[in-house]
Amino acid sequence: MGTQPPASESPFSSRAVAILLVEDEEALRESVCEYLRMQGYTVLEAANGEAALQMAKEHAGPIDLVITDVVMPKMDGPRLVSELAKSRPEAAVVYISGHGEHSVPAAAGSPKTALLHKPFALKTLLRTIRRLVA
Repeated sequence: MGTQPPASESPFSSRAVAILLVEDEEALRESVCEYLRMQGYTVLEAANGEAALQMAKEHAGPIDLVITDVVMPKMDGPRLVSELAKSRPEAAVVYISGHGEHSVPAAAGSPKTALLHKPFALKTLLRTIRRLVA
């Protein structure tokens, strides 16, 4: 029998996990997206909250996890998550923030929600995802 790859090299779940990544900083969004796809995740990417809502509306399959920046122009991450919860209540959430002074909703302490401060290691993000979509 062949050996299985270490857990750190393969997605946690055997089923496809769909992630909606919402980040207005293009370089960060692209690098996170590329990394997650290399890990076997399906990633839908949006540059802002409005685009994310439209993408979620058009996506026929489930969205297991939303990764969103807390502070974005026009629609912040907490408002986006609130709007998405109306049609996608099952989605777990990872808030990412480079602004320590901005508050994150109380829901950030729930078992389906996490907060990562920028800059963060991609492996830390991966561990967080695996914890939330186990």
